Amino acid sequence: MGYVVSTLALVFYCVSLAQAQSDVRAFPGNVHNRGETRILFWNGVAGKAAAEVAISYGRPLWKNEYNTAGALDQMTKGKTWRAGKNFWTFLDTNIPLKIGGTDIPVGMYYLVVQRSADGNDWSLAFIDPASARRNRIDAAEADRRIGEMTIQHSAPLMFKSRNDITRLLEMEIAGYPNDLSKATFVIKWGKFELSGPVEATM
Repeated sequence: MGYVVSTLALVFYCVSLAQAQSDVRAFPGNVHNRGETRILFWNGVAGKAAAEVAISYGRPLWKNEYNTAGALDQMTKGKTWRAGKNFWTFLDTNIPLKIGGTDIPVGMYYLVVQRSADGNDWSLAFIDPASARRNRIDAAEADRRIGEMTIQHSAPLMFKSRNDITRLLEMEIAGYPNDLSKATFVIKWGKFELSGPVEATM
């Protein structure tokens, strides 16, 4: 009798395990169309790099339906936007930065954009990648699972509307030739632009 019970228990366990595994689907494939923006500071006298800041991001396509009245508000008001496509948008810096007046220490961060519920304030949030890895969170889940991750820093961004349309998301860290310590971080997508001043501590 005990043998039969044990056998039935094992069968039920295997069936349950198979069902649980069947609920998990894989989405294989290469990550296409990623962009990168960076600033490399090169020491010509020493013949080596002095510092580097880089951002890697996926480039989603701006769709025509996003141009309809209220569409942008519906997508962003009170929400967290992944600021990219497929894998996380991330920033890697080996020098301290100040973005929008917020100190960003040396390190690597996942980036998301957040907008206040009233729509007036935009910010660039710096997520601790370890918290996302620990909870196995994909960038597509950034809005609904933001509470499971650690936001280490948040920098204000300035919003403005544009007349021309940027079809594929663009990010840029634009430096100033006459002042190596200063730059501007810019996100362009569709008819809007987000930006913030960047200062680097060499």
